[in-house]
This record gives sequence, C-alpha cells and structure tokens, in this order.
Amino acid sequence: MCKNVLLVICSISVIFCTQSFATNSELDTASDIVATIAKWKGMTKQQKIEKVFNELNSENMELLYTFYDQFVLFEDPVGTHKGIDAVRKYYENLYKNVESIKFDFSNHVCDSNQCVSMWTMHLKAKNLNGGEPIAVIGNSFIKFDKDGKVIYHRDYFDMGEFIYERIPILKNIIKFIKNKLKE
Repeated sequence: MCKNVLLVICSISVIFCTQSFATNSELDTASDIVATIAKWKGMTKQQKIEKVFNELNSENMELLYTFYDQFVLFEDPVGTHKGIDAVRKYYENLYKNVESIKFDFSNHVCDSNQCVSMWTMHLKAKNLNGGEPIAVIGNSFIKFDKDGKVIYHRDYFDMGEFIYERIPILKNIIKFIKNKLKE
C-alpha cells in the first residue's frame, strides 16, 4: 500500500516538475497520467506495449510518461533519442501528420525484463504515399526496469519500404538497385 502511494506521489511530482501545467484541462491530464499508472501495475509487458503502440496519438503524448523511464534510450532507423523529453519531441514530430496508425502484433517473445514484439504498422499520413495507407513490417526490442517502465526501446524496420520507396525518384533508383542485386 505504501509503495503504491509513494509511486503516485512520485509520479505527480515528476509530472509537475517536468511539465508546466496552467489550465484545468492540463491538470486533468496530470490526473489521467496518475490513474493510468495505477491501472498499468497489473498489466503484462505485452499489454503495455500494445496499449502504447495503438493508443498513442498527437493528442495524448502524456501516455509516453507512463510507459518510458525518464532516462530511456530510444533508437530506430531515423536516429537515437536520449531521455523522455527527447523521445516525446520525436514522437510529436512524427505524429503531427498522422491521420491514422494501428499496429497488428503477430508475436511477443518476453522474459523477465525484456520483450521482442513483432508487428505490422498500418499508417495513413498526409505527406506520405500521397496520403494513401501503407503497411510496414517491423519489430521492437524493449527492456523494462524493475518497476515496469521502459529503459531501452529499439525499433527495427525497413526504412526503404517505409519512406524511400514511396518517393518517386528514389523508388525508381531503389528498384534498379534491387534488380541489379538479383542478377
């Protein structure tokens, strides 16, 4: 009981120290974060991963604070981001043109403190592929700390399939190179 109360108090302190809350709606958001943290205590690693991947959007970036440790290291083919604030900034930039995103998980392989999750991302974004939906296969390697927060997250996916092959000039160059490699 004391540990749960301490977790909530620490969470509130972190929220108020790292965010500048000025309006009632922002205070409601802080309450939502604390409530989410309490709900997450009984969730499996797989459930946490699927929840964040499928519920995160440009309007609820606070969800990141319940999932990631403040010192998280996040890596993907685009770059490396150290700390929760850098990760949030990265996600905010990624999600500002997203119209819809959904992850279908085919498998999770987990042990006591880490998971590899295989997924297909279904994405529709204003400035990607002429606004038409795309699907990209990938996986995530995620390490958790003893409290269930993510301390390391590495995404693996084909950047060519995701971006490069959807740009007309690059698409033709990549197609040419792939055909040459098949010979």
